[in-house]
Amino acid sequence: MAKALDSRLENDSSRIAGDGYPGAAMETLLLVAFAVFLVNLPFGWWRAGLRKFSFLWMVAIHAPIPLVVALRLLSGLGFQWFSYPILVSAFFLGQWAGKRAGRHAGRQPPTFETMGKT
Repeated sequence: MAKALDSRLENDSSRIAGDGYPGAAMETLLLVAFAVFLVNLPFGWWRAGLRKFSFLWMVAIHAPIPLVVALRLLSGLGFQWFSYPILVSAFFLGQWAGKRAGRHAGRQPPTFETMGKT
């Protein structure tokens, strides 16, 4: 009985970054999600002071994507479908929290009246 359980755990395809126990996949996913959240905080902070839909605003949203892909690959997480909702949520929550922190610190996007003034 124990041997059958061991073989099922060894062949478990949902386990990622095989640390030898079934919870390794979820721990890895949560750690990567937290790292994605942290990576996006400064980009959300930066985005808070930019005009919506401007070129730099788009850069602030898309610049962390290569870092997120690198985190996925370095962690051994790969690109399994079950990880997308969690990591996309962490991405946008990091952007949102950084934007809120930036607004709280007084960063405001330029208005029509302030554009062009230095």
